[in-house]
Amino acid sequence: MKGEIILTTYQIPIVAGVFEEEMQAKSAVDALRSAEFGRDQIGVAMQNSGPAIEHLDQDLVNLGVEEKRAAFYHEECKAGHIVVSVRPDGRDEVAKTILTENGAHDYQQEERDEVADSAEGGQYQD
Repeated sequence: MKGEIILTTYQIPIVAGVFEEEMQAKSAVDALRSAEFGRDQIGVAMQNSGPAIEHLDQDLVNLGVEEKRAAFYHEECKAGHIVVSVRPDGRDEVAKTILTENGAHDYQQEERDEVADSAEGGQYQD
């Protein structure tokens, strides 16, 4: 069909981690750069970055992150934590390992913790 334009969409997977301390996040970014992730593949969101975090959840959704997960990262950032995101371009495990080894926790870890708490009846165990 002459003149027909076909648009395709795809989601760009994002790997992200939440850091309690700025030095942990900096170490993770340095390690990502050493592993040859480009500056255009790495994002950092922190509470003092002002308007940049105002729509963090929507920005993540626009990049293909599911809404519940995007909201988790947005809330973590608003709570004063640092969110480092990576567009891994097929190197998901490398990015996850670097983030985790530098002290990050992620959405999947939070879900696992919630499931474990539910299995234990939500009781704190010593």
